[in-house]
Amino acid sequence: MSAAPPLAGPSPAEALAADLRHRLRGPLRVRRDMLQEVRDGLQDATAALVAEGLTPAEAEARAVAEFGAPEEVAGELQRELAARQARWTAAVGTLVLTSLWLAWDVAWRTAPVPGRAPEVVGLLSRLTDAFGLSAAALCLAALLVLQVRGSRLRQPERLARAVGGTTLAALVATVTTSVVMSALNPEARALLVRSQPGFAIATALTVVLVTALSTSARRCLQAAAVERSRRPAAGGPAHPGR
Repeated sequence: MSAAPPLAGPSPAEALAADLRHRLRGPLRVRRDMLQEVRDGLQDATAALVAEGLTPAEAEARAVAEFGAPEEVAGELQRELAARQARWTAAVGTLVLTSLWLAWDVAWRTAPVPGRAPEVVGLLSRLTDAFGLSAAALCLAALLVLQVRGSRLRQPERLARAVGGTTLAALVATVTTSVVMSALNPEARALLVRSQPGFAIATALTVVLVTALSTSARRCLQAAAVERSRRPAAGGPAHPGR
């Protein structure tokens, strides 16, 4: 009985796409579009080489070889992913941080005052505002830079790292100071709960928004983690069909 023929492995083009998929970090939809663009480019290059007389297998292998080393291609694509993720995080951060500051400022200002709060509570309140608004201002500035310069940024991963790190640090700081303020001034919080019917809904919405923003900030840091060895040489790799 003859042995069964070995199973065929992935084609060179699919192997390259799988390698890139493993390396890239960033928005899922954008990654899918990029990988599809890679496949389309390789198909176009393969078809052109077949028209020159190469066999399909030879043409595909040559197209993949000319496309560039996976680490170089991944470095180029990763910078674009970092810019996309930074733009999204900056937009969400600007909106969420500003909205939360405004909503809770109004809530506390319109709530009945049970008495003079401890002085440290006032200090923590000012720190909370400073953390949140400073991060919102940075997110807005980063968003404007990304909108104006876009693909002209040489190292967008640095901006993505700044946006993700600052946003995450601001969220940790504001949540910490808010919890401490509530613990130091329980009477005011209890009165706020009784006087504001929508307090529970506002709290739940705050938790959802903070969780979503922190997730986006962590993804921004992940997308910005481009190793120097993965950065392509000046001019970048050749991309067939692009």
